[in-house]
Amino acid sequence: MPSGMARLGRHARFYFLRAIRDIDNNTHSCDTQFMATETLHLTDEQAEVIRQMVANGSYGDASHVVDEALRLLVARQDDEEAELDVLRAELQRGFDDIEAGRYIELNSREDIDALGQRVIRRGLERLAALKNVAFIQ
Repeated sequence: MPSGMARLGRHARFYFLRAIRDIDNNTHSCDTQFMATETLHLTDEQAEVIRQMVANGSYGDASHVVDEALRLLVARQDDEEAELDVLRAELQRGFDDIEAGRYIELNSREDIDALGQRVIRRGLERLAALKNVAFIQ
């Protein structure tokens, strides 16, 4: 497996037997052979970005630009999936708390204000304890 391919994550792993990639100056297509040949059609702007990245030495050729773009796309998808997993777990924890009766009802603006004051007071008390300073009311 080429270096860096193992990092692609569970969404997609590309095993390149042979890669042939050329940007056609007229059609802006990129022929790529993975296990089969795929043709990518690029806009003028996309083709120009690839040309500039190769021309300024950032990448050796168009295939390296495509490889990096795919690697970053897969990494972003993995990151997004991990974030969703965290959100799902937090939602489940909230639902579990509700089912277990660990919640409070706020039925009026006064209830919300009172909760806000309790949270502020508790935060100030914790801060004072951390600073080892007496809390002043």
